[in-house]
Amino acid sequence: MYKTANSIHYLALLEDTNSKDFNQLIERAMSVYEDFNFADKIEIIVFFTERKYFTEYIKNEYGIEDEYSKEGRAIHYPHGLKSIIGVEAIKGLTEMLLTHELGHAIEHHKLKSDITNYEGWKERRGYRLWSEFFCQAHASMTQRTPEGNDLYLTNFPMFLENKGLFFDDKHIQQTFLYMIYSMADLHPYTLEKNTQAISYYLDRFEQDSSPEFMTVYETLYMELNSYLLRNGIFYNATHEYSFFERLEQYEQELTNFFAENNQ
Repeated sequence: MYKTANSIHYLALLEDTNSKDFNQLIERAMSVYEDFNFADKIEIIVFFTERKYFTEYIKNEYGIEDEYSKEGRAIHYPHGLKSIIGVEAIKGLTEMLLTHELGHAIEHHKLKSDITNYEGWKERRGYRLWSEFFCQAHASMTQRTPEGNDLYLTNFPMFLENKGLFFDDKHIQQTFLYMIYSMADLHPYTLEKNTQAISYYLDRFEQDSSPEFMTVYETLYMELNSYLLRNGIFYNATHEYSFFERLEQYEQELTNFFAENNQ
């Protein structure tokens, strides 16, 4: 067990662990979320090489069953007002994965602090979509290269090229989430005012879709980005729950749009 300078406990379930490397990695990931004090919000961060080691650890130490043990390389579990975070140590990806889960820790604290609305919204689709955008928008800001970090932006045209498959009733929710991730990857370019990069991706999407689809895409992105800057980064502000209802409406609107066009 180790502890960072700002009292964040972490554990590395790896051989030949260099605790200093993980200490610096944690500090860098936390710095993306400016002005948020993680000190009393994180129970522990666990780095692992195989998910089974994290699964065993949280069961033995906290009595938590890792219900998503076969999914994903990173995980966030609520622990009272605090959070338990597990991250697979993968060269080139660890910091981004940790940054994403730190976003979930912030959102957990923010929503749990608004106890009046906590139970009604913690499992709602609209809130979960917002939470993923918030986390990925910040994760996309880590380890930036001159070419960006555009996994979701680069791959999204594949979904548009195969509309009949990815936008059917069976896959629409996962496709909509992937679309949200692609918008999150646009966020750093918006902060940088890099209109050339934004235009490049939007033009690519339009080639494989339609003006009607792009209207929905661009409007939703502007709303997500506006809400992030208006409310999301102010960690003591109460969420505007009507915004999450609009996200659910957008998803339904897109579902209806492709249902009509796939007939």
